[in-house]
Amino acid sequence: MPRSCFSLAEARRIALAAQGFNRPRPAATVNAGHIRRAVARLGLLQLDFVNVLVPAHQLIAYSRIGPYPFAVFERALYGS
Repeated sequence: MPRSCFSLAEARRIALAAQGFNRPRPAATVNAGHIRRAVARLGLLQLDFVNVLVPAHQLIAYSRIGPYPFAVFERALYGS
């Protein structure tokens, strides 16, 4: 029978895992495949071009897979 109550720590771990933060960052140089898999795990990536540092959608990928060249991100999502 599934549990109906979780501790705060358990709930936090579940939420972070659901967002992909429980996986280690790639040891190798990040490529388009890493970005595609991260987006596939999330289910979607809302494109937001309001720049404070960089577009928000690039920060989402960075927080899950680490540093990567922005050109790799563009190729992963838009091709060519």
